[in-house]
Amino acid sequence: MEIIKAIIEGERNPEKLAEFRSSNMKNDKHTIVKVLTGDYREEHLFVLKQEYAAYTFFQTECDKSIENYYKIFETKLNENGTLNKIKKRKQKNSPDFAVDEDLYRITGMGFTKVPRLDVLSVQTIISETGINRNKWQTEKHFSSWLGLSPTNKITGGKIIGTRTRKVINRAANALLCIKTALGAYCRRF
Repeated sequence: MEIIKAIIEGERNPEKLAEFRSSNMKNDKHTIVKVLTGDYREEHLFVLKQEYAAYTFFQTECDKSIENYYKIFETKLNENGTLNKIKKRKQKNSPDFAVDEDLYRITGMGFTKVPRLDVLSVQTIISETGINRNKWQTEKHFSSWLGLSPTNKITGGKIIGTRTRKVINRAANALLCIKTALGAYCRRF
């Protein structure tokens, strides 16, 4: 995005544009310079400006809509309940308002304090499961609903195989991604 912003602002030097490349880009700086060397025609720049303006407009409108939906939920906090800020890196698609504070206000729990548990993962889990924790009798019922508990194949009283059920569940996928990130984080020590 930084490269696109610089092109819109008038920068045409490929060397300077390549300095804005993200650290997680696959190609090296030399390849990026070769790609950015070209003809910056006025009609293409006009379309780029229009598309970038549309992208930023839709991003801000989505953020405003999400923020308005969070205001609908009732507060489940005590009078003095506050969320201690933990400094986490902002992701590229995260909203521009304090979602972690709204999630804390709605649920009464600071999910984002857990390492590697970001706002978007918590949003996904809450959007799939809801806020009511009494839907499931026990945590075993919950893990079975997610499709994370094993299903035993039993014949003649013997277990002949175990595997987890194939369930398409976005909450389960979010938890599996968190598990992978937490495992990688803990293996560093």
